[in-house]
Parts: sequence; C-alpha cells; structure tokens
Amino acid sequence: MIVGDLNFHIDVPSAPETKKFFSLLNEFELQQKIHVPTHKDGHTLDLIITPLSDNYTKNITVIDKTISDHYLLSIDLNTQKPSKTKRTVTSRNWKMLEPSKFSTEFNEALKTLNNSTVSADCLDNTLRRTLDQLLPLQARTISQRPVSPWFSLCIKVAKQHRRRAERRWRKTRLTIHRHIFMTHRHKVKPIIQNCKREYFLRKFKTVTSGKELFMLSDHLLGRERTMPLPFGTEIDLCEQFVTFFNDKIANHTRFALEGSWSYSNLMKKLILKGAFCQTSFHVKDFWIAESQLVP
Repeated sequence: MIVGDLNFHIDVPSAPETKKFFSLLNEFELQQKIHVPTHKDGHTLDLIITPLSDNYTKNITVIDKTISDHYLLSIDLNTQKPSKTKRTVTSRNWKMLEPSKFSTEFNEALKTLNNSTVSADCLDNTLRRTLDQLLPLQARTISQRPVSPWFSLCIKVAKQHRRRAERRWRKTRLTIHRHIFMTHRHKVKPIIQNCKREYFLRKFKTVTSGKELFMLSDHLLGRERTMPLPFGTEIDLCEQFVTFFNDKIANHTRFALEGSWSYSNLMKKLILKGAFCQTSFHVKDFWIAESQLVP
C-alpha cells in the first residue's frame, strides 16, 4: 500500500500528468482508492494506492478536521497490529519517602554496627534494609517504546504547549483558540527537525574513517548486520571445529616447524651460507633466524 500527497490534480482526468499517472498504475496492476476531494480547494491530492487484488483495506473515509488544508484519510486495515514488547522493572516510590523518618531509622540501624570493623558493604546493606522497610521495591510491567536520542527539553516543552492549546480549543471551539493551537502546532515540527539535525551532525563529526561512516549509516538506517550461525546440531558444530583445527595443525603448523626449522635443515643452511661457529655448541644456542644468517 502506497499513501502520499501528490502535487497534481487526480480529479482532472484530462491533465497530462493524470493520464501518465493512471497509465503507470495500469502497467503495474495498481488502483487508486480515493475519489473525493482531499484538499480545502476541492481537489484530490492525497491518495491511497493498492494492488488490484487488494483484500486488506476497507471503510475508507475522508474527514475535514480543520487542522490542516488537507483532509484526514481514515482507513481500516484487515491485519493485526503487532503487540508492544513488555518487560518487568522494579523501582521505589521516592515521592513517599519522609526524610526525617528515614534519617531516624538509618541512625538506629547504624548503632547496631561495630564502628571499628564497619565496611562499605555493611553500610550499603544497612541502607538497603532501611529502604526496604520504608520504601519496598515494587514490580511493574512497562511497554518498550522506540528510543528518540534527539529528544530534548525544548521538544518536551513545545509539545506540552501544543497539547495544552489543543485541549482548550477542543473544549471551547472558539476561532481564537484554534489559531493559538495552530501557532503552537507549527512551532513543534521545526524544533524537532533542528534537534534531529544537530544530533546527526554531532554523530557524523565523530567519524574518522570510511568504515565508521558505513557502520554509523547502517545503524541509523536500522541495517543491523548479524552473522548467521552454522546449520546442524551442537555435535556437528563441534566436529567441524575439531576437523578444522586438526587439518590446520597437520597441513600448516607441523610442516612449518618440521620442514623449515629442523636441526638438519638449519645446519644445511648454515653450511651453505658460510656461517662460522664453534666446534661444540648446543642446538638451543643456535636458534638463528634465517634473515640473520651471513649471506
């Protein structure tokens, strides 16, 4: 399904852009579902495009909310909304803590400790027990929400003012209150865009290489790369590791040790290269790298 605001009038079939548009839809077996005005000037600009075999859209309505110059498109989708991920957290209700009562309880608990052997762990445990008596931990289930790292205090304040103005306008339905709400509404979007821009600029300024640039771009675009695990059972995986390392030792490491650095080969290299040494020596004293031999 494609939803968007087009910059030409679909309600004018004789327009060249409209003819090309419907020809393109027919070529890809698509259909356009909006056939009523979606703009205050009476034109159809906002569209919903689906395949000809569409069976998941129904109850399409166009509503004028008087908030924008474009109307609201409402549509029911024959699909289930994915449930939000939930997790359990524990916390204390710090607003219910009475400082004087906590101080009294904590001082009484400290009197039971031996000041000569008191440690940081003892103080931490005593503090934790006192808090458990006054403010026990409470478990609650929360929904995981997408993180907006660019969210700041200025965005929060602007949204609060917008929401406050919207509630007043919906309560009174006065024109002046609608204008106030629209003013606050138009302020929020530029503030969010500026905060996003500053956040991304700070992120990209820390990049020092092309690899970091691609990694950051993939992370921001949600392209997380995961290495697929091998297929098979755990026993098969272990056997593959054993075979790999056995072959590596047999074919490479052992050949390098026995072929290049054996005693006989080392002596041949010394004799051929004309190296001078004493008549009696120990092999450990003669561990000379090939690059250090006299040419």
